[in-house]
Amino acid sequence: MVEADYRVAWQAATQELESITRKIDALNIRRMQLQQTIRGLSALITQPNDVKTLDNTILSDIELGEAILVVLRRANSNMPAKQIRDMLSVMGFDLSRFSNSMSAIHNCLKRLAESGKITLQKTKSPFTQTSYSAKV
Repeated sequence: MVEADYRVAWQAATQELESITRKIDALNIRRMQLQQTIRGLSALITQPNDVKTLDNTILSDIELGEAILVVLRRANSNMPAKQIRDMLSVMGFDLSRFSNSMSAIHNCLKRLAESGKITLQKTKSPFTQTSYSAKV
């Protein structure tokens, strides 16, 4: 194989990885939505014995970090933490399990930035605002 063959193989592998990542993100979003639906419907069922008990692993939430990465990968621009929180909520991510969701999001964003999975950008307008984006 010559270098041109390696480059073509690299491009194909990169494109396939990006495609798989988009599919995983879409599945994670759907999973969060279904978990929220199941929780809501469970509260409406008057005779819980009639409902098949689901394994806890089915209803276990995806991790906050993975959910944040889903939001940032789907965003077209940098997002501040409050907007990330709002998008998590819209996607169906259960933020009620955190006593202070913004603190949990900020801590997670800090860890993701330190690990190199996201980038942060500080802008100075009347005040300094930090926004985040997924690394491509």
